[in-house]
Amino acid sequence: MLKKPVAIEIELSGEKFPKISVYCSPSEELGENINEISTLLLSFSQEKIVILGDFNAKSSIWGPRNTDKRGNIVHDLINQFDLMVVNDSDSLPSFNGPCVLA
Repeated sequence: MLKKPVAIEIELSGEKFPKISVYCSPSEELGENINEISTLLLSFSQEKIVILGDFNAKSSIWGPRNTDKRGNIVHDLINQFDLMVVNDSDSLPSFNGPCVLA
């Protein structure tokens, strides 16, 4: 079941801060979630936006791993909307699941 991104907007001292939260399952394609995030980014284009998400994507930008296909898709979103990644590129993954060899 695809979990769609959720957006809320917080207003502090007259300034709006939209927050987008997203989880992309590793077993599902990123396309629909990326499209939803793009739509939200376009609708909040004049605001300072924070995206909190687990894209299940690997990239040397936000961790000490080689970039995978999903990471390239997220890179495209970052570049398209001139976003800034604030993760420490030396940080370790927050979860390491069991590896199953077939």
